[in-house]
Amino acid sequence: MAKVKVIINDKEYEVEKGKSIKQIFDELGIEAIVAKLDGEAVDLTTKINKDCKLEPFDFNSELGRSVFFHSSAHLLAYAVKELFDVKLGIGPAIAEGFFYDFYINKSFSQEDLRRIEEKMKEIARKDLKFERIETSYEEAKKMLRNEPFKLELLEEHKAEKISFYKLGSFIDLCKGPHIYSTAQIKEIKLLSTSTAYWKANEKNPMLQRIYGIAFPKEGMLEK
Repeated sequence: MAKVKVIINDKEYEVEKGKSIKQIFDELGIEAIVAKLDGEAVDLTTKINKDCKLEPFDFNSELGRSVFFHSSAHLLAYAVKELFDVKLGIGPAIAEGFFYDFYINKSFSQEDLRRIEEKMKEIARKDLKFERIETSYEEAKKMLRNEPFKLELLEEHKAEKISFYKLGSFIDLCKGPHIYSTAQIKEIKLLSTSTAYWKANEKNPMLQRIYGIAFPKEGMLEK
């Protein structure tokens, strides 16, 4: 089996060509949520086929925390789509958690949040993997035919590399990177709701925003 040289934390290792970053980190006992490959943030599922430098980032790092919260936002959108007839807006990580915007003909109640949170926990326990899918612009348009807000975003970024992330039956237009699996999300709390205009423009449709926070270990929510 061909070998490649990988530098991690200033140490050089010889590893089998074609192994994923996650496999390499697991074998070395390195905990990470995401990695940088020669300076670029990538999924842990990325396969290593040449000599390179890898940097691991866990939840205590700014990058690791941001990726973790972003993945939690995808989990939120998946749960909401399972329970309600919505159109997807955006769902970024923020300093203290994440949010996702939805177009729906109602406001989310506290009971709705309770149901969504329980659905998120149910999905997380399934240990679903985040799968990156790269597509052509034409294929992306077909995939987003029922998501008008995402189609608008696609048009703005069609000159760039187009990628989606699949999670179970849920798929979302996204650059990534993401965590490896929903099983890494151990604690979830939906915090509040608000309204927001699409793209912060009052001439655009009003969306319903849900804020939340999540953690990779139990007991962190109380801290």
